[in-house]
Amino acid sequence: MSYKPEMQRIPAQRCRHITSKGLRIFGDDYRTPVDEGSRTNDFWCQKTHNVLGPDKALVILSRCTPDRECFDAL
Repeated sequence: MSYKPEMQRIPAQRCRHITSKGLRIFGDDYRTPVDEGSRTNDFWCQKTHNVLGPDKALVILSRCTPDRECFDAL
């Protein structure tokens, strides 16, 4: 039996600067595991070109929210 993680859609309200290889290939049809620990790809910020945003916090879909000072709605 193989492990298949529960998948989530990309949030409708997301920061325009968060990206990943999957997002670039599949766009809004991209799905990512709900469990951040089971992800095989990393997200990065297009402002910093790094896995840390301008606020030095980790770039993850669930954490790149309007609460962050660097958030810029798509």
